[in-house]
Amino acid sequence: MRAPRPALHTEREMAPHDPSPGQAGCRTVPSPTGLLYPPAVRARFSPRLACPALLAAACASHPPDPSSRPPTPLASAAPPVAVAAGSAKPAPTPAPDTSPPTGTLTGDVEVRLHIPAWDALIARDTTIVIEPDFVTLAGYDTKTGALRFRKKLLPEAARGRHTLGLRGDKVVYWAADQLVTLDPTTGAHDAPARVPPNGTCTLVTRGAACAFACECTLQIVDCKTLAPLEKASFEKTHIEEWDPDGTPSSGCYGRGTTLVGGHGQTTVVLVEDKTKPIVGRLSHPLVLLGLDAKTGAVRYRTPNPPGEPPRDDPTFSPDGKLFWLVSSAEEVTVFDTETGARRWASPPEANIDRVQKSFLAWSNNPPGLFRFAEDAAFLHDIRTGKPVWRAKVPAGAFAVPRGTHLPFYAVETNGDPPLDLLLLDPANGAVTTTVHIPAGTTVHDDPSGGFYLENKDLVAYDVAGKERARAVAPLPNLHAFSDFVTVSGGDQFAVLDRDKLAPVLTATGSLAAMPGSTLAGGVLLYRWVKKGAEVGEVMLVARRAAAP
Repeated sequence: MRAPRPALHTEREMAPHDPSPGQAGCRTVPSPTGLLYPPAVRARFSPRLACPALLAAACASHPPDPSSRPPTPLASAAPPVAVAAGSAKPAPTPAPDTSPPTGTLTGDVEVRLHIPAWDALIARDTTIVIEPDFVTLAGYDTKTGALRFRKKLLPEAARGRHTLGLRGDKVVYWAADQLVTLDPTTGAHDAPARVPPNGTCTLVTRGAACAFACECTLQIVDCKTLAPLEKASFEKTHIEEWDPDGTPSSGCYGRGTTLVGGHGQTTVVLVEDKTKPIVGRLSHPLVLLGLDAKTGAVRYRTPNPPGEPPRDDPTFSPDGKLFWLVSSAEEVTVFDTETGARRWASPPEANIDRVQKSFLAWSNNPPGLFRFAEDAAFLHDIRTGKPVWRAKVPAGAFAVPRGTHLPFYAVETNGDPPLDLLLLDPANGAVTTTVHIPAGTTVHDDPSGGFYLENKDLVAYDVAGKERARAVAPLPNLHAFSDFVTVSGGDQFAVLDRDKLAPVLTATGSLAAMPGSTLAGGVLLYRWVKKGAEVGEVMLVARRAAAP
């Protein structure tokens, strides 16, 4: 039950969403890199911003797979779109339709918008879509479905992945290697900017630092302009190898190139140390660097850092002055952001092989770093590391502070014995509530507070651990939004309200709810067609108003 902490493949950890595996008829292959070498493993450093790749086929789009992890707010949660070079002229955009396909959707709802699109989201009461020509964005009023604007942002379709995302109160349209920032209410937009390729790279924001995290590189950029900092580009070791049958392959398989975060004048990264020889055959040892946030110049360096950033948990204290890394032995080391000095470290677990359950989170009241590992829970003073309190945790239990958010898969019993989830009082570590988690259960965070248990039943709990709603035998794959959840399985899809887990609508087909959706303002559904080989459908639905 240990919270997953995989190797530092940044582009996967911080990817906007985990799309369904592959696109119909689409694959990505490395581009030629020079002469073929003898059958052996060769290491080299890619001179480009990202490992070069070309699309081997003309690929279309699919939206997020409902069975995959919920999208994160760091970048786009949009369906990937790949366009072939020399695409045909776009077809004219059809007028919005307000009726769903026959037999597709049932429920006491009205359809405010029904149009073809490659991607969609809701921002500031506006539904934004990428139209079928790939280069035009349209905005529709979520209350009426009326068109607010239509803007052609590029002269022609680019070859690559096209997505929408949010940065602050702006919408980001990322088309292959061009990025446009747009006001969601008026359609006013900036000129296209050249950026690393969408698909192999992800735009990452952690604290006051921003970067394009790519397959083989990490490029620190100015958060306002996204202009690259010349001195802050880092590469992973690129490996070329040949299988016994002579088939070549290449990639960046080692550790490295991770944006830890930033505060004030300092950006912190974890990258490969090029001054050291390669360890094994995959990468150089790691080094922790503190960079000048404006120039990228190195302010301090810590060779062989004792861990890596937590994948899901906060990495910096709320004031940004301290950050922490976690080792494979569950040792937490806290550093000063400005100087890189080590402030304190927790002792490593004596028998790490037996530690199957662990959890790390920031606690606000009282402030401190909460740490649970197998049989004990602590709240550490972030400045000194001294325990504010310590609590024993019995065997078969998992401890978290009451009210904390639970990252996906942080707590689950799939293939494991049942657990007792202990909700602890953040002030003193006392157990306030015990929630039994049957075997085969996954715990999902509720963005509005509390959590869900997903098993044969879907059960909703409030922040205090009190059951507030239950649905019998819903569809298995759950995604939680602020005031509703979606469940799906096979060709079935349903929306349930948060309060009572009562059905709002049911549908057939491959559907997902898109970012910005709410029951109060409208649920934006994306239905992909032929696994993304053709343009999908966007439906904006809302509960019918009660009769006067």
